[in-house]
Amino acid sequence: MPSSPPPVSPGSSNFLPSSASVRICKHMNTDHPTSVLAIARNYCHREAKHASVIDVTYEGFVLSIDGIDEPKTALFPSKQKEVKDVRKMAVEMHESAFNELGLVYRLRHGYYKEKYKSFFKIYDDYKRCGIVVGLGFIGVGFMARRQRIRN
Repeated sequence: MPSSPPPVSPGSSNFLPSSASVRICKHMNTDHPTSVLAIARNYCHREAKHASVIDVTYEGFVLSIDGIDEPKTALFPSKQKEVKDVRKMAVEMHESAFNELGLVYRLRHGYYKEKYKSFFKIYDDYKRCGIVVGLGFIGVGFMARRQRIRN
């Protein structure tokens, strides 16, 4: 379990732009609370019951764990240079945390359910795209046939 240095101060150059940090915190806390808890348990405090992302730096997620006043920092596997790199690190930390916490934890905390939903969301997106493309081809075929009838 990686050590957790104290969070860096808000005036530090390690913090992301405020708008990006707010957006990422809201997204993680709203859409991925099980990932946030798994990351908190794996990287900061094994017995955590509740966790939320309160800030994001180029070094990691600053977490509030179980309402304790002193936040903890879950360090990214490598320091980031751009906001766009945070997503890749979050996914890597998510996978690492769930793998480290074991099969029973994954089963109890919806890891496989999320994988299942994610697969079918991608499948549905492709299926919808296929329907649109198919309708497009039908439309083009209809227009071509109509042109031949006129000529």
